[in-house]
Amino acid sequence: MNTEFSTELLIIALICLGVGIAIGVQLTRMFSGPAKQKRHLSEELRENVQSSATYRHEVTEHFVRTTTLLKNLTNSYADLHQHMADSATKLASPETGRELAEASAVQLELILPESSETDGTQVPKDYAPGNGILSEDYR
Repeated sequence: MNTEFSTELLIIALICLGVGIAIGVQLTRMFSGPAKQKRHLSEELRENVQSSATYRHEVTEHFVRTTTLLKNLTNSYADLHQHMADSATKLASPETGRELAEASAVQLELILPESSETDGTQVPKDYAPGNGILSEDYR
């Protein structure tokens, strides 16, 4: 009877072990799926936040650079008009120089109205001294 009892006990133990393993596998599958998905979503969110921060930084750098380039372009444009007005005064008539200077002042006020107010400078209306240096034949 001792051998029958131990054989029955061994069979019951093996059945319990199989049922325990099956329950353990099922519970692992149930709880590891959402945990794995949660880790995956958490990692994806972190990557998206990092990507968004990088993108915002690049956009900011782009606009800072664009602003600098536009400011340089505007200053070059003003320098060109100043040069044209100076050259017109020297090479053409004082009236032509004054007209060019006035036109450039109006255009610069349209582009950067606050720049002339902040630094207090204005484009001179007339660069010609007195009656001008050119004779009547060249006007």
